[in-house]
Amino acid sequence: MTNQNPQKFTPIPPEQLSMWVIWQFPLLISEGMFGAAVRSTEAGSLWWLAKVDAADQAVYLCTSITEPFTTPEEVALFLEQSPFEA
Repeated sequence: MTNQNPQKFTPIPPEQLSMWVIWQFPLLISEGMFGAAVRSTEAGSLWWLAKVDAADQAVYLCTSITEPFTTPEEVALFLEQSPFEA
């Protein structure tokens, strides 16, 4: 997989959060931000890198990665191996 550096994020509008499966990791990537994998609730959807602001209950989708992951575990491994600036 040839993913880019995870530096650009866009918020998922709160009214659309119910349309996403959110798998938050215990990996703190910056102050108050946890790594996450998200996917649409549609069958066959793939996983995307995201970050979760626990205090604000906000989810941000990484828009600088162009290829999805097949499992949330792949997202977690990518996060562990990538330089990350939130």
